[in-house]
Amino acid sequence: MSAPSGERTAPSIEWLALASGLVLALSLDLMLSVVRVPPVVGPLAGCGFGGFLAGRLAKRGGLLHGAYVGAGWIALEAFGVVPSIGGAPGGGVVAETVTIIALDAVLLAVTSAGGWLAKRS
Repeated sequence: MSAPSGERTAPSIEWLALASGLVLALSLDLMLSVVRVPPVVGPLAGCGFGGFLAGRLAKRGGLLHGAYVGAGWIALEAFGVVPSIGGAPGGGVVAETVTIIALDAVLLAVTSAGGWLAKRS
């Protein structure tokens, strides 16, 4: 079903751009963990550059594809494939949950900004 005239539709997902951004995010996080940067910096830097790459490779919707990279990272976190980027050790379950949610929101903002910047440059 097509959109009525004058309405914009969301761009379709470009899976190659999404996968490339996620692979770059994983690779950078792995490399930065070998160099022993703080645990929060690796995922944020990797996902930022991964979002940028996804936004650059996508024909339309750079910000959206950047956000998809962040959502993919968060899904991998949920399944335990990548380590979670934060938590309040010793602070209890509620404090740890709030910290993880806040850091995941920051991660989504960073990946979205990366995708947006890819289309601006």
